[in-house]
Order: sequence, then structure tokens, then C-alpha cells
Amino acid sequence: MRLGSANLGQKEALKLELSAIMDQRDKLSVRAKELKSVIADLVNIMDNNPHNSEATAAASHVDSPANAIHSRSSNGIRIKIPAEWPTYSRRGTMTAYHFFDAFIRTVVPVLEKNTFEREGHTYLTLLVKDDSVQDLLLAAFKKLYVPGTIITEDFLERVFFDTCLTKDERAKAVDELLKIGRKKTETYQLFSARILQIMRRLHIDGNDNMTLNVVKNCLPAETLNMVRRAHNEMMLSQNKPIGKPNTIEEFCAALGELEGPDTARDSDPAERGGMSASKNTNQFCETCNKETNHSTNEHVNCEYCRKAGHTDKECHTRKRDEERRRTGGRNNSDRRPHDRNHSSRDRNHNSRDRSPRRDDRNKDHD
Repeated sequence: MRLGSANLGQKEALKLELSAIMDQRDKLSVRAKELKSVIADLVNIMDNNPHNSEATAAASHVDSPANAIHSRSSNGIRIKIPAEWPTYSRRGTMTAYHFFDAFIRTVVPVLEKNTFEREGHTYLTLLVKDDSVQDLLLAAFKKLYVPGTIITEDFLERVFFDTCLTKDERAKAVDELLKIGRKKTETYQLFSARILQIMRRLHIDGNDNMTLNVVKNCLPAETLNMVRRAHNEMMLSQNKPIGKPNTIEEFCAALGELEGPDTARDSDPAERGGMSASKNTNQFCETCNKETNHSTNEHVNCEYCRKAGHTDKECHTRKRDEERRRTGGRNNSDRRPHDRNHSSRDRNHNSRDRSPRRDDRNKDHD
């Protein structure tokens, strides 16, 4: 009986040990699947970016700390991120807006579509260097992300900016991004699209008058006049009362209707280049019905002299009148004809007075 009891106890011990081994095997199997998934993602990165040898080497699991940043993914496995990928830090030189824009342009294209839709938020979080901001992002994604759903750019955009920037910081970022105005290579349509993208990403209310004024201040008066006319034409076509655009959406819709421009006079001063004086830049204006220095869409009327083709700031008549008021009257070039003749007679009279008389010259000769 004692021998039978001993065998029974040994069997139970073996069963428990076998059960523990099976549990350990299951855990190792799960871990192996996780490792396999991560390796597959990294292989996809290398396959989609074959021309960048440094990036593909850094994305592998080969130890090369010189060109890789070590980070920890959401599943607890340490992976490496290519050093040329953008990173964000509150103390860094890259703003949150430019970082996210670089993430969309640089990182997303080298990720396979399935990888981005499944782990896009993980890659975005890994590129944030501030631990506090990274923790906030992890908490936000954990709260808002529904497992099994597809990650989209709009979702990442909303969570990232709402987490990393306060409302005041977003408003300040809009001012900084818009005050440079239209870039040299941008058409009005592209500039309008960029404004709307900035407003959407930073979640600025389209009815915000302060932001609308920032947008208006980055454009010259003649462009604003063209926007107002385009807006009125849109309103008339919709049987609505005309007036100034009251929202950013209305303003950008009218701005996007403009064609061109062919010149860069209202573009960013830092990007504005000189134009050759010998180059023929005349264009046909349907309003003027002739070749001028502006197109039909750029046609403007001076509010000072009421002539077409220039603004009141560029008006030579206004500048001449202001110069007259500044000097307090007429200058030498403004004399009337009889004034100039009178001055000529005075000069001749004075010259005769200074010359010696004939009699005096003869007397001296004698």
C-alpha cells in the first residue's frame, strides 16, 4: 500500500511538472509570434526602402548604435528606428507641426499599408523623445484606439496635436505658420489648401476672427480685393447676399478660385527672387482690354487716382502729392512757364550788370 501511494504521488508530481512545461511552451510560442511579427515589420521597411542602405541596416536587429535610435515598442520588445527619421522634443528645434508633417512624408511611405494601419500609432509614439509626452500619447492611444480598427492619418493627427499642444499653443503655431504668407512656388489654390490643412491639423475653429485676420494680413491689398470679388461672384451664383468672407472656409474657397499668380510679389519675402528688367512680363487683361503688367485676375484699381493697374500704395500721383505737401509747396520743376522765363530774364540782366561797359573798356584801353 505504501508503494502504491508513493507511485501515485510521483505521478501527480510528474503531471504538475508536465503542466508547467506546457505553460512555459505556450508562453514561448506567444513570444515567438510577437518576435516574428516585429521582424516581419522590419523586413517590410527594408523591402520598401531598398535605396537607403543606412536606413535598412538601422532598421534591422544588427547592433549599430551609430545610426539607430533604440526604443521600446508597445509589446515590450526593443527595436531600432533609422536615425534619419524625424523625432520630436519640446526642447528641440523642430516644432510639433513640422515633426508630424515630416512623419507623414518620411515614415509613412516606407511602412507597408498593413503595418501603418495596425501599428502607426506605435511608430509615432516611438519617435517622441520626451518621456512625459510619450507617456501622455500612450495613455491617449490606449484610451481612444479600439483594437482591431484601422489606424488612419486623421486619427493620429487628432490625438497627437490634442495631446502635445494646448489650445493657446495651437493658436500660436497657426500664427507662426501663416505669417510667412504665400510661398514663391505656390499658386493661390495650393496656398488655400495649405491654410485649410493647417487649420484642420491644429483644430482651429473656422469662425475664429483672430485667425482669419492673421490669414488676411499675410496677403497684399490687391489680392484681398480679388478674393472679395471672387467671394461675391460665388455668393451671386448661389443667390446669396454679397459681402466679405466671414469664415476661414469662405475665405479659402474664394482664394482657391483665383488663377496663378504668375509673379511672386505677394510671396514669402525670404523666398522672393529678383526679376530681370529685360524680360517681357506683359499679360493680356480682359478688363483693360490690352496688354498690361497684370492678368485679368490681378486687375486692380487705384483708390487714389482711380486708374487701373496699380494700388494706392504704388500710385505715383499719390507719392507726388505727398512730396508736395511735405515740402510745403512747389519745387523748381513745378514752376509755371512765365516763372522760368522771368528767372531767365533776371539772369540775363544780372550778367549785363556784371560785364564792363564798352566806354569803360575803351577808356581803360586808352
